[in-house]
Amino acid sequence: MVSKDDFRRALGEPDEAFVSRVNETLSSLRLQKEGKHMKKATRIVALAAALLLLSAAALAATNPEWFGLDRFLRYYASMGENRLNKHPEMIETSLASCELTGVRFTVNEALYDGIGVYLVVEAAPTEEGVMFVWVIDQGCKISAAGSGGPGLAIDEYAKRNGFTRVEYVNVAPSADSTTFDGGGCVYENGGRAVFLLFGNPEGAPETLNVTLDCGLYSPEKNGFVERAPLSFPLNLHSENNHVLKNAQPAEYPSVGVRVDSVTLTVTPVAAYASIEYTVLDRELMLRATDDGLVFEFLDENGERLKPGSVAGGTVEDLGDGRYREMETIETGDLASFATLRMRAFDCWNKTRFETVEIRMVEVDG
Repeated sequence: MVSKDDFRRALGEPDEAFVSRVNETLSSLRLQKEGKHMKKATRIVALAAALLLLSAAALAATNPEWFGLDRFLRYYASMGENRLNKHPEMIETSLASCELTGVRFTVNEALYDGIGVYLVVEAAPTEEGVMFVWVIDQGCKISAAGSGGPGLAIDEYAKRNGFTRVEYVNVAPSADSTTFDGGGCVYENGGRAVFLLFGNPEGAPETLNVTLDCGLYSPEKNGFVERAPLSFPLNLHSENNHVLKNAQPAEYPSVGVRVDSVTLTVTPVAAYASIEYTVLDRELMLRATDDGLVFEFLDENGERLKPGSVAGGTVEDLGDGRYREMETIETGDLASFATLRMRAFDCWNKTRFETVEIRMVEVDG
């Protein structure tokens, strides 16, 4: 997965040098791969290993099956099982489309649950024999998903699979968008490129107005030869959300902090956690964690709960020694969240500190 800034660097302006943009993008992605969390007030997008799209040595995987939100969330956004099969009304389909020469961009599926927003956008050829590839994947090798093989250069892969031409496309948030934090791309039969975008809108408006920037890129001209906006409204579906809050603060003496507030919003998609804490002993906290303090959730056996890549990895400085961390974990029954087992963790040295059991109670959302 890559961040919204990576998308914008990739899209760029037509007169910028593409190779420079891609090198900068890949350098930043390699740095992000070294750890899920970074310094305070930094947005981190978890990198889903299944995408394998993020360096010149990576394999871009093709998927013969139709790709929708369920597969996106469970496999590519690393969010585990979801309950969308019980709430199909939350998924909006065929929201909008636009065309450039030889390609139609369509928002196949989208979901907005008040905290996370998720899009599946397809770039499909309107001519026979064309394979579309994400512009960032130039230079990657490509193979069938799950093949385990070394992969082929994109042109060779296209030739062996009956395509006569490769075209490069991109789908990115509009320049003024603050909604989307990251995404990726997978490939399907028929030469289609399927883009996955996710993020966290500010507030929870009843209707989210989304604008994407779609582009057709020419390596020969070293720039985008056509671009078009793709705009549509996305409705809020929060009717199945439940909010839980901690019944008491939690002390973490090993790292010198007190957790004041834990808010867990459980939706059919995921459980989103907001953790607010106060640093009581900054010198101790810095010495113990090198300013890399984060929290992780455990199951009853002490194993880390499956994290998600959306609404996760943010640590925001609130001032006066107070911070807010956002995390995402796999959704479940409300009863499974009645007690949260939360452990302090040093993301740099991987040191684990004490685990505190926190009783949670449901409140009005």
